[in-house]
Amino acid sequence: MWAKLFKWLSSDRSEEPLVAEPHVGMLRMTEIRNELNKQRVRLDEKHIKAAAMLVSKRQKIEAIKLMREESKGPLGLKEAKDAADAMEKILKK
Repeated sequence: MWAKLFKWLSSDRSEEPLVAEPHVGMLRMTEIRNELNKQRVRLDEKHIKAAAMLVSKRQKIEAIKLMREESKGPLGLKEAKDAADAMEKILKK
């Protein structure tokens, strides 16, 4: 038992998700969608969920890449980073 605890404490836990549940809740998805609309980031539902899951798994760079590739309009690096930061803030609540 102590060996498992020591191994867990000494491991890199940066891959642990920000949210406990494996999916993004409906309320949070609504908040994320509203925030992206305010920032004029146009993504379909599937890509919003994928980006939110990446952010919740602390893979923000991958989420930014996804948003830039899949947006329905021109989306710069700064706008995508701001959207990822907003997602992260909502998911940390």
